[in-house]
Amino acid sequence: MTILFAKAMGAEVTAISRNDSKKAIAEKLGADHYISTSEEGYAEKYADSLDVIVNTGNSFSENGVSGVASLLDAGGQYIFITAPPASEKIELTPFFMLVNNYSIAGSCIGSPSEIEYMLQFAADHQIKPWIETIDINEKNVKTAWERMDKGDVKFRFVFTGYDKYFKKN
Repeated sequence: MTILFAKAMGAEVTAISRNDSKKAIAEKLGADHYISTSEEGYAEKYADSLDVIVNTGNSFSENGVSGVASLLDAGGQYIFITAPPASEKIELTPFFMLVNNYSIAGSCIGSPSEIEYMLQFAADHQIKPWIETIDINEKNVKTAWERMDKGDVKFRFVFTGYDKYFKKN
């Protein structure tokens, strides 16, 4: 969704992931560039190339936030809209932040007026979520849950067939 919104806002978008497994999807969503953090020397190759990073992942590579943040230009912003588990530590040294004049921000949800604006923007720009539909039955729900635990969810799961299994009396 972040790629779709950024493209609709006119941004040049670079998708970043741990490997190339999501590259084709990122390109279909409209990403102009793709960076794999498993690529040898990626931090040096793409250093100082981004203005803003919107973190949509909930875990980090062995390079952590600092490795990805080093892709920012001086004065760049690193914005979290998701978070890792509370047990996962994120290390950022003040010197790293000061020298590069980086800003870090986070947002879980907007105000009602911001949500209304976002929904209207999505409607105006035909932005729709990419989903995977799953027939709602015990086996499929269990499988979907297991896939979610493994991180094997590329989009959002939407359960269908509710009326077949839960008829009103």
